[in-house]
Amino acid sequence: MQSMIRSSAKWLGMSAAIGAALAACSSTPASPPPAGVTCDDAACGKAGNACITGYATADAEKAADPKAMALACRRPCDVTDSDVGLSAQDKCPTDYHCSAGGTRKADGTAVAYCVKDRTPYGGTKGQWGTSCNPQQGYDVNPACDSANNFWCYANAPDDGSAICTQFQCADDYDCRGGYFCATINQGPNAKTTSRSYGKDAVTTACLPRAWNLWPGSYCATCKTDVDCPLNNGNPQHCVGADGAGGAEKICAVDCASDKSCNLDQKCMTTSEGVNGCVPRAATCKGAGDFCSPCRSDADCTDGFCTAADYSTERFCTKKSGKPCSVTNNMLTSDCPGKPADGSSAAGVSCYYRSTDGQLRDQCIGLVAFGGSAAPGCWTVPRK
Repeated sequence: MQSMIRSSAKWLGMSAAIGAALAACSSTPASPPPAGVTCDDAACGKAGNACITGYATADAEKAADPKAMALACRRPCDVTDSDVGLSAQDKCPTDYHCSAGGTRKADGTAVAYCVKDRTPYGGTKGQWGTSCNPQQGYDVNPACDSANNFWCYANAPDDGSAICTQFQCADDYDCRGGYFCATINQGPNAKTTSRSYGKDAVTTACLPRAWNLWPGSYCATCKTDVDCPLNNGNPQHCVGADGAGGAEKICAVDCASDKSCNLDQKCMTTSEGVNGCVPRAATCKGAGDFCSPCRSDADCTDGFCTAADYSTERFCTKKSGKPCSVTNNMLTSDCPGKPADGSSAAGVSCYYRSTDGQLRDQCIGLVAFGGSAAPGCWTVPRK
């Protein structure tokens, strides 16, 4: 597919509130103190700014060299009790994102602060998260700022949740605050319901970390809590995907019980001391073998990243050692046995119909569903 130039997204249900917040914070959030003046809060001048030691740019932040940190007037962006309906990212003005790790000069306490984005787009109409109609175009859509390469991201030509965003991001710093650079299958998209297959048919896109609104955003990566926006109005936390403080960090929505989570997740008190919905598989990206959790075909060794039926779960298929067929209602295949590592797979099956296309001869896990079975490996069984 021709250069699917970067495209990115924003929370539709909160766009009006967030837009108002950004308009109110339009002043420059970081600047050196006045000439000849040692930085102090009174000298910063801009309303709400404070003397904070931190990074000036996204690339300096990515390099994470403490020697590059400097004291300057910067905009704090920690969420307080008065910030109803806002996340940390919403407190930074256009072309800035909220980052943890700053230090206030006044008292030496840690503070989140606004850092300049890698690429400034000016906040014109049709950028991050603007609603778009997929049927009006993909790379050139009247709702999107195509002059700055914002395209219409959708999961189908009739996707009512389609948004303007950036494609072909290199890392999270190519995206605005509250988004991450996700690796996704090229299809389905705004042009087609057909899915793409294989590692050569994937791309990247900036997607919001609010996965309840966009299924492609599921299992969003993060570094700290400030990376994670509200998810349908509910707080999120940056926790280990295993719930035990592992190195794989994801945004996990606050929960009271398993009923608050997706069917392939569980609610638990994580090692970070918060309640969050974490994958039942304890990872969002497994080893690439049969039934491993995945985000796109790029994560699977000898199969495809397939969405489970009636669930948000995505898992790797595996090609059968011989063609799959059915005779007298009996399946013939050469598939792995059902996973024994805690998955909910009750059995294994295989795609065998000629109409299954690229999925033909691919082995899948089966989970209990309504007295029968449905594709899945980690989705909780349902009666």
